[in-house]
Amino acid sequence: MRLHGLVLAAVFTLACAQPSLPGQPVVFTQDGQQRNGPVCDCYVVDGPDPGHFQGYRFWDFRRVPLDPAAAAGYQFYPTVNDQPVPYGPAAQPILLKDTAITKDWLIQDWHRPGSRLFPVSIANSEKNVFISRTPGSDSTFLVLRTKRLDQYSSTAEIATSFKSFLHVSMRVRLRILEKDFPILFPPAETQRLFVNTSATTPGEDSEASALRKRATALLPPPNGACAGIFTYFSRTSEADIEILTSDPPTRIHYANQPDYDPVLDQRIPGASQDWNIPIPWTTMATHRLDWFPDMTRWYLENQLQTTSVYSVPKDPSTVIINLWSDGGLWSGDLGVGETVHLAIEWIELAYNVTGPPAGPCNRKCRIDGVQFPGIPELVP
Repeated sequence: MRLHGLVLAAVFTLACAQPSLPGQPVVFTQDGQQRNGPVCDCYVVDGPDPGHFQGYRFWDFRRVPLDPAAAAGYQFYPTVNDQPVPYGPAAQPILLKDTAITKDWLIQDWHRPGSRLFPVSIANSEKNVFISRTPGSDSTFLVLRTKRLDQYSSTAEIATSFKSFLHVSMRVRLRILEKDFPILFPPAETQRLFVNTSATTPGEDSEASALRKRATALLPPPNGACAGIFTYFSRTSEADIEILTSDPPTRIHYANQPDYDPVLDQRIPGASQDWNIPIPWTTMATHRLDWFPDMTRWYLENQLQTTSVYSVPKDPSTVIINLWSDGGLWSGDLGVGETVHLAIEWIELAYNVTGPPAGPCNRKCRIDGVQFPGIPELVP
């Protein structure tokens, strides 16, 4: 993550409360009835020398009811229910802060003024993290949004409330949406904080306008934004997946920090990799980061892309997902009025934590190669 000031501020604002470790996964059967998943002592992942993890969580954003009352109690469990959700004309985007997921994920609202290196001020907003859908679709997704206003960038960031992860295998199924991709929008962010509060953001598209735009050719997302998926303890203890909208859609950045030497003013050899991926990040795909004691690995659609033994994180960490732009050399600068959206179908996390050693691993469950994402299966 290149924007260290942003990350430090984000971690500072995390709440002290931490979620309890998960018990049995809860899933839904085809008829919508709730049932318990398999009892697992530990979880194994595909890959060379993978070891195992004691904890597991899965947050599913594909079937969220777009009704404030129903969404408030929705649990984001994995689902195999393929029946259409009856989204009526009153369906509306749901801010993530208004759901029960906030016990696990904290929606950030801190801000940071611009500087010589990062000239555009940034302000995270809860309005930039919401559940939406494409008009006419039966599936929903989580959206992170960044928008360039006259005097600053309105940005998005979520971070786990649990801060003691010590090695993880994380999967995020995501895509960067093309410019003017038709989705339902919540109220737009307004100028606030340290800037002129009298100015407001241009109005967002209505559903009718979005439907008309579906018939037009979609343009690439605007240049100047960065999407990050990463573990974080400090600027020297961090593992990253980063997407720059100024790059071709088949390029991605993998890194363990630090990857820049401020004394020599150059990148540190072997710290980061600018990788060409077989599936563009404008296509929905599963991006995976494995943080092990002595190595970090990165996957796309469960196919190993690359590894690194440089500066592998050693400290208890949090997990962060964000979308931002600060006008600096790394992110670039969005044009005033431009918006970029990151869409996420689900987040999966197998993990170990600091503390006393866990019990024996007699019943192993796998999370790769299963029939339904988010529903582990016992290893024979």
